[in-house]
Amino acid sequence: MRCPSYSSSDEEPEYYERCGREIFLRGQAVHKLAEKVILEQEYVSTVTELDEKIGDDLVDYLTRREANLSALYKTLSMVGKEIEKFVIPQDDSSPYGYTAIDQQKVKRYITDFPNDRTAGMEGVVAIPHLGASTEESEDNCAKMAVRQVMNYLENGNIVN
Repeated sequence: MRCPSYSSSDEEPEYYERCGREIFLRGQAVHKLAEKVILEQEYVSTVTELDEKIGDDLVDYLTRREANLSALYKTLSMVGKEIEKFVIPQDDSSPYGYTAIDQQKVKRYITDFPNDRTAGMEGVVAIPHLGASTEESEDNCAKMAVRQVMNYLENGNIVN
């Protein structure tokens, strides 16, 4: 479930228009405390202030997150069986917050290099490695970069 850093209900529940940013900031505080990036005193101060603005909507938001995460785990358990391929978009790039916490939970179950311990582990999805750092892919990336720089130098075009 997304957790944008701004207040808008375009793609979110109605209450996100009123307190979306506060929900995002609360998630960051929860995560930073768990990672020991902030002290408990700062956490309590931040969350107390945010909770006043968020109100009862936090319960709905967290319930929706848990339901979505549960559905994702169920879906992951079907990959390689009922589902052949599955992509998990990661459109929230904040290093801290509710989405980052969920990403950490899910990443524990996905590997592109299964080993003796993880290959048969319950709930682990082993996906083939895409070869992003093979010699061939590195050569192709270098060629692409050269073409883009040449296009800029020769024509003034910026692509990508």
